[in-house]
Amino acid sequence: MLLRKVNSNLYQEDPLIWWDQLNGGERKGLESIYSAYVEDMYRYGMAIKANSSFVKDCIQEVFISLWKYKSSLNDTDNIKLYLFKCLGNKIHREAAADLSRHRTDFVDKFDCLHLILKENFFIFSPYIPENEIIWIYPNGR
Repeated sequence: MLLRKVNSNLYQEDPLIWWDQLNGGERKGLESIYSAYVEDMYRYGMAIKANSSFVKDCIQEVFISLWKYKSSLNDTDNIKLYLFKCLGNKIHREAAADLSRHRTDFVDKFDCLHLILKENFFIFSPYIPENEIIWIYPNGR
């Protein structure tokens, strides 16, 4: 185990060793990284999206991906920054996917949506006069 000097009387294990262990397929490396950074990741994730269960799921997915791709991980000199970047990307991707699913669910509730442009605003309504309707079909009809 490699130690690095924190101050004149205190030494701690170098986190980059954990990264090397993870790259080598050692579970201890992943466990050490998780223990050291999960609380900071949670706080960071909650700052991006204030939904506790969503953030916890994203953190879990980050660590699953780390283990899955352990042999092909890029080298890093800042594990915390690497994890934050992974988590931020994961949260943004999942949030976008949720939003996309929500929009699709909304559109699927109608056979079509009626759109009208009035003063640079689109109005969604099933009750627009026929001569003012722009037809949009969700299934490309």
